[in-house]
Amino acid sequence: RADGTLQRLIRELKDGKFDAVLFTSAVQVQYLFAEADVSGDGVTLRRTFRERTLAVAVGVVTAEALEDAGVSRLIQSENQRMGGMVVELNRYFASDRQG
Repeated sequence: RADGTLQRLIRELKDGKFDAVLFTSAVQVQYLFAEADVSGDGVTLRRTFRERTLAVAVGVVTAEALEDAGVSRLIQSENQRMGGMVVELNRYFASDRQG
């Protein structure tokens, strides 16, 4: 089982405390959703990412892991670097505020 930090993240995600979560590796995605499934929160967590919290992937492999976990509402940077991921997230929220 995961430590309290991961359980707290899952709880706070379910409570709608985050607008976005940035994922930097496929392993992070797999670990988060495996823990959510074990604790009985998998369905709710996937709904949170579908309806409220945006998933942001650093690159193709991480995006594929998110899709494999059932997350379809996500963005990723073209250059597959951390800086590019942050720029892409900024663009997303800037366009959301304008439109």
